[in-house]
Amino acid sequence: MYQKAEALTKDVDIDDTEFVALTEHAKARFWSGDKELLKGLKKKKWNKAITTDELYKLIVSGKQTRA
Repeated sequence: MYQKAEALTKDVDIDDTEFVALTEHAKARFWSGDKELLKGLKKKKWNKAITTDELYKLIVSGKQTRA
């Protein structure tokens, strides 16, 4: 998993390798506000990231359906 994360981040932002690896390991979503990182990961077809705006919309839509 670390090698995959390193390949994904090496020319985007190598400092985020551990976070991407943890996301892969946990089979989770990667929440970040780093637009350059997210753009680079998306370009590499890695779709496990979620922006702050997307997360906010999910939270808001979830509250509306519960009311």
